[in-house]
Amino acid sequence: MQKIFENRMEICKLAQSQQNSDIQQQMVDQLSDMINQLPENSISVKEKWKEKRFFAKKENLDFTKADTEVRLKADLAKLMQWIDIQGHAPSFRFDNLVTGIEKSMLQKKPCEDLQQKMIEKVALLPTNLHKVAAKQETINKVLSSEFWQNVTFAGLEEIRQDLRDLMYLAEDDGNQVLPPRILNISEDEGQIVFERVKKLYPKGLDAYKRQITDILQNIIDTEPVIQKIKSGQGLTGKDFEQILSLIMVQNPSLDKQTLQEFFPSTEKLEQVLMTISGMDETYIKAKFADFVQKYHLTARQNQFLSMLQNQIIANNGINFARLYQAPFTSLDKDSIDGVFSSVQADELFEILDNFKIEETRAE
Repeated sequence: MQKIFENRMEICKLAQSQQNSDIQQQMVDQLSDMINQLPENSISVKEKWKEKRFFAKKENLDFTKADTEVRLKADLAKLMQWIDIQGHAPSFRFDNLVTGIEKSMLQKKPCEDLQQKMIEKVALLPTNLHKVAAKQETINKVLSSEFWQNVTFAGLEEIRQDLRDLMYLAEDDGNQVLPPRILNISEDEGQIVFERVKKLYPKGLDAYKRQITDILQNIIDTEPVIQKIKSGQGLTGKDFEQILSLIMVQNPSLDKQTLQEFFPSTEKLEQVLMTISGMDETYIKAKFADFVQKYHLTARQNQFLSMLQNQIIANNGINFARLYQAPFTSLDKDSIDGVFSSVQADELFEILDNFKIEETRAE
């Protein structure tokens, strides 16, 4: 994210020096949007909240002022890692690739290597899928030599906006590293060689994950063993083996060893199933019942609990970092810590451990 931000800063400066107001305005809009995405509940962002709010205003992104670039690089560029890109990392990687080409164009520098990388990436898009086929004209454009012979900034931006949300389908590097495997086994234990190897998945690891998720989605309403998740029951070892068998029946090309690499424990499988199926509302409210009976809660505290339960139902869990963002901070700027006493908050976090989900931090 930092690289995208810095590329757009550089493009904005170049456009300004070349008196290209259209490109300049596009970059100002995109820079402002990125700054607005910085989460103010992050400690690092909180420390620079004044700078964040100042430069979020487009009129302050004025590169004719000597200190604008210096302040952006010093105060905000490194904070871009805290933008939440969960589920959208391939889109931002594509943005990074395209902005690199755009910057080189304005600098009048050769960038055949980046162009080739973009062509190869777009060529991986599976055109047998309807949503990809709908962009066939755009894909053909990128793959044609005519496009690159007469490439324009506007043309690249159009490609970026058309294809960025599809790029997760082109993630096909197969470079995921698995645990060490034993190779070159000899009868002499002293001659056994241990090496870390990469397992190459024909469609990439992400594609396999999506394939498995689709299978689980299809059987989740018909298999009692999976229904246990909705009511908050944990999976036994026997349940775990049964679900792996169900997946293999649906798709014989998936072997047990591969599935165990995706789901090394029942807890990991439970988390995936919970995300797909959701949890029963009665089960969620029951977890809070003892807490509600134990304390004489105020109207504000009851409102917070209601908000909390609704978020868990809507998102199939709760990420603790989200507790310090809207809508929870609408009741108190310190969220749960401001609405409840420290003892009550500690008890609530123990309850919330039942619903905790993790999120990927931006790179």
